[in-house]
Amino acid sequence: MTSPTRRYNTRQVCDLLGIHKTTLLEWIAKKHVPDAKRDWRGWRVWTDKDIAKVRAFKEKPRPLFIPRSAPRRSRVPEPAGT
Repeated sequence: MTSPTRRYNTRQVCDLLGIHKTTLLEWIAKKHVPDAKRDWRGWRVWTDKDIAKVRAFKEKPRPLFIPRSAPRRSRVPEPAGT
């Protein structure tokens, strides 16, 4: 006899992985992780395999975000009367 597959809702997945729900939904929208299947109400139902894919993306090393600095203004005043 096979064991039943454990199912989780989105809040439980976020609690397990230590991420915010908005973060998970953003990753889904940007296609970084696949979306979970839906139940008859349209709610996401996550399995252990789904969670493993999200965890793999979360733990994947990514380059740090380095913001571009604004152009520097010269500290030397413009000569007057030119």
